Amino acid sequence: MRHLVVLAALATLLGLGLPALVTAQQTPQSSVAYVDSEAVLAAFPAAKPYLDARRAGTEEMNRLGHELQVLAQRIQTGAATAQQRQQYDILSQTFQRRQEQIRVDLRRRLEEISPRIDQAISAVARQRGHTLVLDAIVAQQTGLILYASDSIDITKAVIDALK
Repeated sequence: MRHLVVLAALATLLGLGLPALVTAQQTPQSSVAYVDSEAVLAAFPAAKPYLDARRAGTEEMNRLGHELQVLAQRIQTGAATAQQRQQYDILSQTFQRRQEQIRVDLRRRLEEISPRIDQAISAVARQRGHTLVLDAIVAQQTGLILYASDSIDITKAVIDALK
């Protein structure tokens, strides 16, 4: 009886276990890395026009947003004149128009530099055997990653590859 149990276990191991082991050995290991896209942009000289335009656009939208907020408070409290209400409507349209213009301009500028950045990231990832690279900024903002070791940060290598 004991031999029968051992043979059954051996048959199970040989019949089911070995193919699983062989399959696992044939499947390449996944390796994940991350890159800090903001650090890469800041270190990449070709990104300066994009970063300058983004900074200027943010400042402009903040200024317009503050002006809108002040006028909206006056309107809500009933202290706004007819001229201020009209100014609010015009400023609101200006805000929306400028926001769209800035968005389109920034997208165009980013599209000019992103192929070189993407190539550098891909080259570093392939060289180091990574099968997946995450953007640390996006992961942080979305809560996608709870922890990542500095040992899988390829930001410096990507920056070096762009030089």
